[in-house]
Amino acid sequence: MAYHIFRYGVSNNQCRRPVYPNRFSSCRPVRKAKASGRAKVTMIGFAKSHPPDSPMQNPLPQIIHSLKALSHILAKAEAHCEENKIDPNALLTARLFPDMFTCIRNVIVSCDTAKGTAARLSGMDNPVFEDNETTFEELQARISKTLEFLKSVPDAAFEGAEDRKVLLKTGQGEFEFTGTEYLAVFAFPNFYFHMTTTYNILRHNGVPLGKVDFLRGKV
Repeated sequence: MAYHIFRYGVSNNQCRRPVYPNRFSSCRPVRKAKASGRAKVTMIGFAKSHPPDSPMQNPLPQIIHSLKALSHILAKAEAHCEENKIDPNALLTARLFPDMFTCIRNVIVSCDTAKGTAARLSGMDNPVFEDNETTFEELQARISKTLEFLKSVPDAAFEGAEDRKVLLKTGQGEFEFTGTEYLAVFAFPNFYFHMTTTYNILRHNGVPLGKVDFLRGKV
């Protein structure tokens, strides 16, 4: 079974579009089933731009920056509710489509992906949070706890992380990655998928947001 994504860590002119079967095969990751039923993720052409001895730098500053942007987005949504006398639950429980996650759930998964990335790549224990948030205030508290954990992980913890085996259990099965593959194929894409969906839900429901709120600059 093969699936196709953008390749991370390449120059702009190497992979400008989504990858389709029989096209740009050097940018195509492949999931190979193992006898145990676990899927081992490999990436065709990925090792060329990420050689095995290429050390991984701490990837968390990027995630920390974006979590702060997510906090800012939620703050604007809460202010919008107060200014326009909107029940916050109308936004917090909103979905882009009936079979998609609510705004609350997308924030929770963003935080879980962030702390899971830090834990899996550093070898530290992944803190467990109760998934019981129902208000903007509680979601902000979850983001704060996540940021606190991410900031506690030292740069030295990522030494050798590029080759560290990462086993990920999902509803679709178990997946095995190297650290570099995990960061590019799952961690960053999944984090930004749920952060973007949070933004889209709120913007769709009238919160005055723009690209600058998502990118946020220095906060």
